[in-house]
This record gives sequence, structure tokens and C-alpha cells, in this order.
Amino acid sequence: FDLRSATAGGGVGYYRLHAQYQVFECETSSLCFGLQAMTPAGLESDGAANGPTIVRPTLAWFQELDDCTALHCFVGNSLRANPQWHDGLGRTLQSGIAVQRQIPGLDFGPGQSLHLVLAAIGHERFGGSDTFHRPIANAFFLPGLHWQGGDNWWVAGGLIVPVGSTHNDSGMWQITWSWRY
Repeated sequence: FDLRSATAGGGVGYYRLHAQYQVFECETSSLCFGLQAMTPAGLESDGAANGPTIVRPTLAWFQELDDCTALHCFVGNSLRANPQWHDGLGRTLQSGIAVQRQIPGLDFGPGQSLHLVLAAIGHERFGGSDTFHRPIANAFFLPGLHWQGGDNWWVAGGLIVPVGSTHNDSGMWQITWSWRY
């Protein structure tokens, strides 16, 4: 999951780091601790001149429900890394849940498959100067497809559908890919 606004930092012009440590694994389940970090690349690297350095610790759970269906869940936080650490762990919460189901009857070859994905992602912020006692929540629904191209790579895409309020993000696409070498 990687849902962020253009003002959140970590986009084009940033160096990005992603690390994941598997805490628990059995035949159908796994629990992982993840850490993302983003910092401006700087003008000398044709990147952003300045901006926030962001650290995102995350806890993620995967559960295989049957041979073709899986459940993914995560909970985490985004923190601006600075000397004052204005964003406390208790002030924001990001979470998501997704169900992934392989589309039956499509034979692409060994290690290849196409999946239907239904995801819900939420971001809740507590406090702040104008909303000290009132939480602010943003929720998005992402229906989409996940193409497993081989054992080492995949591509996924979904349509961002805001839930519960009006957002300018309506109708935008979320596209991600991964390649492991």
C-alpha cells in the first residue's frame, strides 16, 4: 500500500528506502515489520532541493485463506524525522486491509497469475492546531488487479475511490510494481 498526497513528501525527487523483516512465518501466515524512509535527493542529484524526511514503521499480516484467496492487513504511521519530532506515534494511524483472489480459468504459465484485489485504506490523524479534540479520518476504497508476472516481479493497479467525504483524489489510479533481483 502506498497512498499519499502530493504534499506528503516522498514522491519524485526523493530517495526512498524500504526494508522488511519477517517476524513470524508458517505455511499460510506471516507477520512482518516494515520500515520506509524518504528524504529529498537534493539539487546535485536532480531531486527535490528540500522537504521533509519521513520515516514509516509498519506491521503487516498475510493470511492465505485457500489456494486462490489471501488476506493482507497493515497498521503503521508516518513520522517526520526532525529534531523536534512534531508527529508523535499517538497522533496518526494508517491502516489497510485487502482481499486478493486469483481469477480462475486463466492459465498464463508457471509462476504467473492474475488476481482481483479489493482494498480499503484509512488514515486517521488525532489532534493538531485546529482540531485538538476531534479526529480527522480519510478512507479510500481501491478495487483493482494484481498481475504476478513471475516469481520475482508483479504489477498492480487500482482506482482510488474516496469514502465518506468529498476529495479531489476521486478517479485517480494507484499503480505499483515490484521487481526482486
